[in-house]
Amino acid sequence: MKNRIRYITLSGVDDTTPIDGLLQLADKHPNIELGILLSPFCMGTKRYPSKQYIEKLCQHSHRLPLSAHICREWMKKLFAKDVEVYDFLKTVWPHFKRIQFNYYNFFSNHDIYPKGVAAKAKALLEVCQQPCFEGKELIFPYSEHSKEFIEDYLLPVTDDYRPTIFFDGSHGQGRAPDSWHPPFPGLHHGYAGGLGPDNIERHMDIIMPMIPPDAQVSFDAETNLMSPVDGHFDILRGDSFATKINEWVAKN
Repeated sequence: MKNRIRYITLSGVDDTTPIDGLLQLADKHPNIELGILLSPFCMGTKRYPSKQYIEKLCQHSHRLPLSAHICREWMKKLFAKDVEVYDFLKTVWPHFKRIQFNYYNFFSNHDIYPKGVAAKAKALLEVCQQPCFEGKELIFPYSEHSKEFIEDYLLPVTDDYRPTIFFDGSHGQGRAPDSWHPPFPGLHHGYAGGLGPDNIERHMDIIMPMIPPDAQVSFDAETNLMSPVDGHFDILRGDSFATKINEWVAKN
């Protein structure tokens, strides 16, 4: 039987997260990946690892898959074709299999160039054609802010981009919704937003019946993997999240 879970993405590790602990986690759960949050002004702070830490992680990417989550200012820099972004990415880019565009502010803030969904969509799809994205799996979060872009501009050209659609029920706010969007036919999908070890089983009860039996799905957690004590990534909570997902599949 096909494994129904494609990736369990644990996002928000930072310089305080012991790499040895993450490697042990990867050995226990072969379907996990780390979602690395990238933003130039935040690197080295909570949830945003420094360049040096990322480079250390990259030494182990054969055991621990990595995805790049491009956030905030780096989204703007990508559109501006800022050489700083591309120079940094050259050193670590080969180790990221998947790239996620965290473009919440891009679509919700009308003051950010370019104006209008059509112009923003054109600019984003042009960015995706940059050579550095060739051969990468591109992840597009679906929320109330990006709905028009995905449905009207991305889905009609899926043969060109083969996107993965990530349904973010929290719209980037880390709060789980009461209901979830069904998948679009023929694409890879994932679900995120307010998920964590304390509620993932309940939400899988809602989500998994919508997933075709021969299809795979991914889950991503961030906010609810942070320690309630210091706000940093908690390996034990990441372990619990992955364990509950895999156990749910085994039982059902």
